[in-house]
Amino acid sequence: WIDFKNTTTIPDYIILNSSLFWNQGKYSVGVFVNNLTNRQYFNSAYLDGDVPKYFVQMPLNLMISLKYKL
Repeated sequence: WIDFKNTTTIPDYIILNSSLFWNQGKYSVGVFVNNLTNRQYFNSAYLDGDVPKYFVQMPLNLMISLKYKL
């Protein structure tokens, strides 16, 4: 619910994320892909008068992680 009257809600959503890891000796590489379907979704909102304002979340995005063990 966005408001205290419980009349306005955030639309439902389902997103798909994936990750892949590769280890070689002391090195580790991780690849993370978020929102694979590139769906527009909102996880927070507020009311400006009677108009709902939604916080749009990140579209398809990629993150790479590189680790070295000492």
